[in-house]
Amino acid sequence: MDKQLGLLPAWYACEPAVVLTTDSLSAQQEKLLEKTGRNVQCIAPGSYRYADGDVFHPWGWDAVALHMIKKRYGVDLKGSIDVEKIRAYSHRGKTVEVLSLMAENGLFERECLPRCVTSAAELKQATGNRPSVLKVPISNSGRGLYWLHGGYEEACLPWAEKTIKTQGCIMVEPLWSNLQDFAMEFECRSGACEFAGYSLFFSKNGVYAGNALLGNEAVERKLEEKGVNIADVRAVRTVLLQYITKHIASFYSGPLGVDMLVGRPCGENDGKVRINPCVEINLRHTMGYVSSKLSGLLGDEGYYFKIIHSRQSGEIKKAVEVNMNGNVFDFLPLTACHEKTVVCAAVARVL
Repeated sequence: MDKQLGLLPAWYACEPAVVLTTDSLSAQQEKLLEKTGRNVQCIAPGSYRYADGDVFHPWGWDAVALHMIKKRYGVDLKGSIDVEKIRAYSHRGKTVEVLSLMAENGLFERECLPRCVTSAAELKQATGNRPSVLKVPISNSGRGLYWLHGGYEEACLPWAEKTIKTQGCIMVEPLWSNLQDFAMEFECRSGACEFAGYSLFFSKNGVYAGNALLGNEAVERKLEEKGVNIADVRAVRTVLLQYITKHIASFYSGPLGVDMLVGRPCGENDGKVRINPCVEINLRHTMGYVSSKLSGLLGDEGYYFKIIHSRQSGEIKKAVEVNMNGNVFDFLPLTACHEKTVVCAAVARVL
């Protein structure tokens, strides 16, 4: 997670929690935390001393997180956190496995399955004239994408061949006309998995834009409005709970999100709205997970959660001051906002 979002865990961490951050809460943030009754303490990383029983919860687990915790606090978690398995199940190729399982249960069409290709010839054959999206197998959400709106084109080859050389393959998926992005959030603990909530989010060209803060019933109503059969959504949830329990919960503890969408594969003209029930799997905290926690805190279906970016220092601080309008609950930064801030998390009445 970006260092400038260091205060964000104060809003979603399991309580009681100690958030290690160099940033301080503003008066408005303290007011909202007090209102919601959160049991959270924010302290500088250098002031923290590890005690038996303390459990670390980074945004996500990888070799860098393990190294940092060992270097700073003398705690070696290498034997208890299997970063290789976490990386393996974060591979976009796992979507093929999950979607095949969905197809067996009548929840996905096999002709829409992604393919993992290892050569230029395979890539050309897999795309043909069909609108497609190419994906780097292991990449951050919303990144490592190449859009082929008119089917195969030679211009994609240098990018694709570089990906194949560095990661062994590239993912080829049918391009969908997207009516609504959403996700299911889960929590793994002690070898078990439970559903943690829905996430209704918005993106632009695959890049995250923000979340509507809605309860689960409200999300289901929104999906129904798009033409989705909610019985199918709940059936997808059941299959995912079974899959995660069987394959992931034995080695992973923490939140994970499965991104989905409502729409149609490009070129399909039957008018039928479909669910893509596994666009990608994220074995880490996600913005959707944060949003599901925030929707429970704020108790109001009129808010959005979003990440604000700027290329110039001072712009976000100025925008926040303009938008606050004296009402802390119309627009509220959840993370630090000062002259040097170039990225900030906030809740607002408008996206």
